[in-house]
Amino acid sequence: TTSFGSKTAARSAGSGASAVSVSASLSGLATGRLYHFRLVATSDAGTSRGARRIFSTAGPPAAVTAQASSLAPTSARLNGRLTPNGLATSWYFEYGTSTRYGSRTATRNAGKGTRLVNVRFGLSRLRPGTTYHYRLVASNAAGTTRGADVAFTTTSVTLATRAQTVVFGRAVMLSGVIPSGRAGEVVTLVADPYGSPSRSVANVVTGAAGTWSYLARPAIRTVYRANWRGTASPGTVIAVRPRVRFRRIGAARFTVRVLGRRSFRGRWVRFQRRTSAGRWVLVKRVRLKRRSGATFRTRLPRGRVRIVMSVNQAGPGYLAGISRTIAYRR
Repeated sequence: TTSFGSKTAARSAGSGASAVSVSASLSGLATGRLYHFRLVATSDAGTSRGARRIFSTAGPPAAVTAQASSLAPTSARLNGRLTPNGLATSWYFEYGTSTRYGSRTATRNAGKGTRLVNVRFGLSRLRPGTTYHYRLVASNAAGTTRGADVAFTTTSVTLATRAQTVVFGRAVMLSGVIPSGRAGEVVTLVADPYGSPSRSVANVVTGAAGTWSYLARPAIRTVYRANWRGTASPGTVIAVRPRVRFRRIGAARFTVRVLGRRSFRGRWVRFQRRTSAGRWVLVKRVRLKRRSGATFRTRLPRGRVRIVMSVNQAGPGYLAGISRTIAYRR
C-alpha cells in the first residue's frame, strides 16, 4: 500500500554534485501482487523523497467464477473475474451437466495487466429446465488457475400448487408461468397417474404476464408436468386420499363407504372413538362389502367417532383415508 512499511538497507551515494544511479534487489515478495515504492535520500541538508512508483510480481492469474445471468430456456451468460498478474493471460469456461463438465468455450485473451478484468461468455443450444455446472479457467506462463464451481438452471415453464394432498373427488389448483411472459400461448398439461400411462389432460391458454392455471381432479397419486414450446416443467406430485363417507343412521347404527379409482371391497376400516385425553382408540374393525361400503352396529358412551382406512388397506397410489368426525350421543 502507499503506507509502504518496509525499507531496504541504507547505502552511501557519496558527496558529489552529479546524479548517481542507485538500485536494490528485493526477495521474499508475494507472487502476483502489486507493490508501491519510492527512493529516499538523506544528507546534512535534509531528506528528500522521490515520487511513488508501482510494480507487480508476475504469477499465475487469479480467477473467480461469478453467477450466471440472462437465463433463458436454451441460453445463459457465464460470468467471471480474473487478474492477469503481469503476464499475458488467456481464459475460457468449462461447463456441463455435472462437475465433470465435458465442454468448454472458446479461448479469449485478458491481457497482462495487474487490474481486475471482468469476463463473460454467452452459451446457446442448452436444454430447458436443466442444471449446468461451470467454472472459469485462466492461464499464463506462471501457471493455470481454476475458479470455484458454480451451478445454474435454464428456465422452463413452471408448475406449482398450494396443496400437495387432495381427497378423491376434490380439485386442486395447478398454476405456473412461461418464460416469455406472453399472453395467448398454449401450455399442455400432462398427467402421469399411478399405475397408468402418461396422458395429456388439458391445453391451457396463458393470460397476462404468461401465467396459466388449471383445476385438476386426480383420482389417484398423480405426477403433473406442464409443456410449452418443447420445454417441460419438473414433475409435481399430488397425493390422494380415499374419500371416506361416514354417517349415523340410527341409535346405534352407522354406515361407511370408501370412494376411489378402484374398488375397496374386502378391505378393512377402523371405527375409532376419541377419549377424554384426546387420543383416538380402536372400537372395532369393519369389513367393506358391495360398492366398498358397510353398515354396522355398536353401542358407545357419548363422544366423538370417526372411520379411518390405513395406507395398507387403501393400497398402492393412496394415502390413508379419514372420515369426518361425528358427535355421538346415545
